[in-house]
This record gives sequence, C-alpha cells and structure tokens, in this order.
Amino acid sequence: MKFDRSSLYLDSNNAFIGNIVNMFIDRIINRGGVVLSRRGIVAGLAGIAAVYPVWAMDEPFGAAWTAYRRRFVRATGRVVDTGNHGISHSEGQGTGLLFALAADDRDSFAAIWEWTRANLRRDDGLLAWRWLPNVSVPVPDRNNATDGDLLTAWALARAARRWTSPDYREAALHMAAAIREKLLVAGGRAAAPLLLPGIQGFQHEDGLTLNLSYYVFPAFQELAALERMAAVPGADQTWQAVASGGLDLIRGARFGAHSLPPDWLRRRQDGELAPDPRFPPRFGYDAVRIPLYLALAGLLTPDLAAPFRALWLNAPPPGWVDLVTGAVAPYTEHGGYLSVAKLIVAGAAPARELTAEDDYFSASLTLLAQLPLG
Repeated sequence: MKFDRSSLYLDSNNAFIGNIVNMFIDRIINRGGVVLSRRGIVAGLAGIAAVYPVWAMDEPFGAAWTAYRRRFVRATGRVVDTGNHGISHSEGQGTGLLFALAADDRDSFAAIWEWTRANLRRDDGLLAWRWLPNVSVPVPDRNNATDGDLLTAWALARAARRWTSPDYREAALHMAAAIREKLLVAGGRAAAPLLLPGIQGFQHEDGLTLNLSYYVFPAFQELAALERMAAVPGADQTWQAVASGGLDLIRGARFGAHSLPPDWLRRRQDGELAPDPRFPPRFGYDAVRIPLYLALAGLLTPDLAAPFRALWLNAPPPGWVDLVTGAVAPYTEHGGYLSVAKLIVAGAAPARELTAEDDYFSASLTLLAQLPLG
C-alpha cells in the first residue's frame, strides 16, 4: 500500500523535533526503494516519540500539584514564596502556570494568570519581577526578570494548544514579541543574540552580566513553534539562534576544578567569560537550573551533563561550590535540589512527597524535575 507522503508530514508544535520527524519520514519512505506499511511507519514514529518526549498526563504529578497548590497558591492565584518573606514574583507565577497546565487544572491556571496579569503585567507585555505583601506600593520596582517572562510565555503557549484558547495564544504572542524586542542584544558568537536577565541593570561599560539559568530552553522551543505558526517573520530563526548561543555560553562558562558555570556570568566586550565580580563566584541555587532546563528541552548532551554528573554522582550535592577557591558549602542539599541532581545523574527524578522542610523554591525544583514527560 502506498501513501501520499504529504499526508504524513508533521506540522510539529516543536520545530526542533518536527524537522527530525520529517527527515525520518523521508528516510523510511525512500530507504532502498521499499514501500513501508502504515503499521511500519507508525512504529517508526513511536520510536521517535520515545526519544523526543512531549508532556503527558501523570497521576503522581497531579498529586504533587495538589500538595503544592495547597501550600503555595492562594485562591486569588498568587503564588507565595514562603522562603522569602511571603513575596510573589514572576518566576513563581510562571512555574505555577506550568504546574497547573501539566496537571490539567484549568481553573487554577486561569486564576494564576489573572492575578499575574492584574498585578505584574507591564505596559510592554513583560512582567514586573516582584510583588510585596502588606505594603502600600506592592510593586516598587518595575524591572522585569527574564526567566519569569519566559516561564509564563511558555506556559501560555502550551495552554493555548492544549485547551485551544485564543486568549492564551494572543497573550503568549505578545510576551514572545516583547522578550525578543526588549531582552536580546547583539554580541554573541556567530552573531547569536544574548539574553539579558532583565531590561535594566545588566549592561555595563565592561560588558554584560548574564545568568545562564535564565536560558529556559524549553520555552525557546515552544515560542519558536508559536511564532512560526503565527507567521511572525524571522522569529523562529531568532529563537533557535538564542538557544544555540546559550549552548555556546554554557560550554564556555566552565570554571574551577569542577568546570562548573557560575550563578552570574560576566561577558566582556571582547567575548571573554568569567564569574561576574558583582556576585559571589559560586555554582549554587541559580546555576542548578541550567542542567534542569537542558534536560527538560532534550538538550542535555553527554558533554554538557558531564560536570554536573561528576559533582553529584558519588556524594550528596553541596549547597554551593566556590569556583575560585574550590571551597564547598558546609552543608549538603536535599529536597528539590536533590531531585534535580537525581534527574541529571540517573535520567529521572523519583517521585517524592513534599515535606514541611520544603519551602517554595525547593518544592518548585521538585515539581520541575518531575514534570510529566512521556
């Protein structure tokens, strides 16, 4: 039985994955002049699906989300950072949206987005980074945090597809455009744009301050697909260039005996990389998210994973590593930090119930490491 090959090609939600799938279809149709059955083609595509996962419903994650929502999400949709004086921030709102989406909790998703839009959204479509409780001016600083913007846009774009929501799609497109227009600067290798951690405060006479944990690689993939489907000129290529530039930075930002990236990175005008002197030269709670986002995007290649696995393979993860002196924190991490370490070392983070010791950040790392992929 022969097929019209045009009916087989995928308009994938992920350009990075869709291109690979379509190349595979070409190969299995044309290999040796053999005409494959529909069953053979479906089996081949199933093999690809095992390598390039998409989110699927997961009952244990639903239970984890219920516990998370009970402890950190108010009825109004405000996600509370219990380890930071009860503030809220764009990062927390974005992760809350991702978790609600993964659990197929439409009501909570709607509440979190409504609170975010009402309290943090700026005129340009980005989000103010922090909201303070019990004060007359809860948002005194209107600067943004790029990771919060990316997490939120990623969640909105996925929600638009899963729930066929034009409103979420338009909101995601608005945020994607604002991120491209406001937060990308020229100067990366091979003209790749660099991602600022925020609009204000990160461009200096001696170069740029960068935070590699703000490179939310799954968001780049999702927003590339979103804007490609919306026929936004050049946007797909821009997101791919940002991702490629981020991978180059991670490969280049290896310091100290453990060859680890710092929480905060300085990129000089001549392209030289070093731990940013404005911050402690540590691999810590920011940088731990670097391999996490690579893993969630399917981009954690062996060379990128090697320094993290070497640090975490045979000992509990230290709270931080000084990349200049080699000193390590006098304590080891547990909770969500350990979930990330297990994901990177073993390829999967075992399900764990949240405990009283888990504050907002530990609980968020736990759920991020367990986002249902399958």
